[in-house]
Amino acid sequence: MSIQQSEKTVEQGPIVWEPEDAEEAVRLKRQYGAEAVFVAGGTLLRTQWENGVAAFPQHMIRLDTIPGITDIQEHADSLLIGALSSLKQVGIHKQVEQYAAVLYSACKHIAAPSIRHLATIGGNIASAVGDALPALLVHHARLVWADSDRTDIIYEQSVVDWMDQLRKGQKNAQAVLLGIHFPKEPVDAAAHIAMDPTSASHDLGGLATVNTKSDQVQSNYDKQHHADNDTLLRLKRDDRHIVSDDMHTLSDERHMLSSGGMKDSASVQLWSDQHGETWRELGFFRKLGRREAFTPSLVTVAFRAWIAEDGRLLHVRIAAGGGSGLGMRLYNCEQWLEGQIYDPSITTQLAELVTAEFVSYSDPFATDTYRQRSAGNLLAAGLWESIQAMGKRG
Repeated sequence: MSIQQSEKTVEQGPIVWEPEDAEEAVRLKRQYGAEAVFVAGGTLLRTQWENGVAAFPQHMIRLDTIPGITDIQEHADSLLIGALSSLKQVGIHKQVEQYAAVLYSACKHIAAPSIRHLATIGGNIASAVGDALPALLVHHARLVWADSDRTDIIYEQSVVDWMDQLRKGQKNAQAVLLGIHFPKEPVDAAAHIAMDPTSASHDLGGLATVNTKSDQVQSNYDKQHHADNDTLLRLKRDDRHIVSDDMHTLSDERHMLSSGGMKDSASVQLWSDQHGETWRELGFFRKLGRREAFTPSLVTVAFRAWIAEDGRLLHVRIAAGGGSGLGMRLYNCEQWLEGQIYDPSITTQLAELVTAEFVSYSDPFATDTYRQRSAGNLLAAGLWESIQAMGKRG
């Protein structure tokens, strides 16, 4: 462990700690409590300090000295995005595009380009109101945390469970976010459906019968989880490495900027099962804001589903958030859309259902009703336009 500014008084500036691993970072936070903050890119914290939203800390615990959490690592059955990966890094990584396409799209549209170069995916998540959260909610993402109060120290938690904790006021301020785990979507699409317990009550239209290896996929994925977490715990500073060979700038940006500050992005992946049946992964992310500067969005939405050859929408996942409100899954909308054969006429009813289910808030910039209606319109328009784009691609 090293300390910067250790000879300075608190009035001259904070004491900056440089932990050698995650366990030490958590111990420091527990020791100094509310007087200490974890610092990654620091973009959001700096804004909060300048606006008087948060007090300047007496202790700053750097996270960029912890090995392994600036990398994006691909494994046999999963993808691990380190919490200190920059938004820019996530938004150009080819494996993220393949296995977490909605998040990939979202990271292209959070804040301005100069901010995305510094801001981290972990900081966006840990803020609890980051624009990346709706995208994570529609994936099968799990957060990797370190907490010295737990027997296992390193543990995982689904994004849905973590958001539920936040709503109950049970946020663990002592834990540090190390990364985000994504299961690789197998060609056998039903295998990943089996990983999500919320999908059990849905009518999958026969898709689940395609799976013959879901138990093995889940078993291998769980083993890789534990192996990755153990690695994050054991690594010391001398073991740090940077994965750069997998970084590529993609020629197909798959996004556009439309009038009124509304940004959208759509991604489509093609899958085939062992019986030759073909379906596509359909996903998009949209954000409505006042401008492209580093200001909170008004509304952020994300959508992800499988669309079968006959137009059925399967395994639908819909989320909305934005501003200082907590993101949420729209379960009623998901269940209503699940198994339906797409027709342009359903978008009008989808907009109405989203408006009714999305819980938002009012502030000087927009009313809750405006945010709810905007979320409905964004999702309805996004679904229609994404399917139209998919048809043009053939």
